[in-house]
Amino acid sequence: MSHPTDGHIGARIADYRKLRHLTQTGLAQRAFVSRGTIAKVEAGLSPATPAVVAAVARALEVDVAILNGQPYVSELQQDQLDRMISPLSDALDLYDLGPDPEIRPRPVAEIAADVKDLCAGACATEYKGVGTRLPGLLGELTTAVALLPHGGERRNAESSLSWAYWVAYEFVYRLGYHHLATIALERMGWMAEQSQDPLLLALRLRKCWVTDQSHPVMCWW
Repeated sequence: MSHPTDGHIGARIADYRKLRHLTQTGLAQRAFVSRGTIAKVEAGLSPATPAVVAAVARALEVDVAILNGQPYVSELQQDQLDRMISPLSDALDLYDLGPDPEIRPRPVAEIAADVKDLCAGACATEYKGVGTRLPGLLGELTTAVALLPHGGERRNAESSLSWAYWVAYEFVYRLGYHHLATIALERMGWMAEQSQDPLLLALRLRKCWVTDQSHPVMCWW
């Protein structure tokens, strides 16, 4: 994508919309504007009023200044952040697709150890490596859960997957991707019910009450 040199704000809106995996209709619904307005602004056929830019910025979870093309450095940083978050967003969509034939999961205990390591970091509000490690772990665990027969090992995999979703929630929430955080929390609750882990179920209920960006990290490890 080439938004640092694009000639109008609509091209930047289109770029960030695609990074969020949204259609023009989807963005319009989130921003509470018409699809026609989005289409015309993106094509440069209609000016983007301050009200439209503000609404779209909220929907895309980016600063208004970034969509306006200033400051350039912040735009680059946001673009890099979006590219890091994109694989995690894709991994969160794998939950109901069944086993991935391209993935051969390691033993559940090995994967669980990696998840526990990420959880420990999240409890200390240290997220280094989460963006690169977590998508792969989610893929492994999703496939493992789909392949394993019902029993103790599968419940362990389900529990680890739920904790991985918790790390995803903490990570993306603190980066400002609140819509994606809501998805991660929903995945966590769903998998916690599958594993019947009482700590995970309690944690999920507590998370539902969190609305402030400076929320404390809640750890059970």
